[in-house]
Amino acid sequence: MKGKNVFTKAESEQIKDHLTALVELGRYAQTDIRVQLRLENNFYISDFDTSRKGFSAADFDRLVAEGLINIQ
Repeated sequence: MKGKNVFTKAESEQIKDHLTALVELGRYAQTDIRVQLRLENNFYISDFDTSRKGFSAADFDRLVAEGLINIQ
């Protein structure tokens, strides 16, 4: 795992906002969002999903519910 899997409530909200933006933006803007996720939150999508089908805020919530991501 490159990043972390324990986040504060504020960090989790910011991550979900970024993930929502990924769906709405074009390919090149998505790269900028991924960089922000890594630098600001130490969150790497590849730590949790390697399917290349896309990773959304709903996927993040599912991982929280499964206990793979913890919110403190």
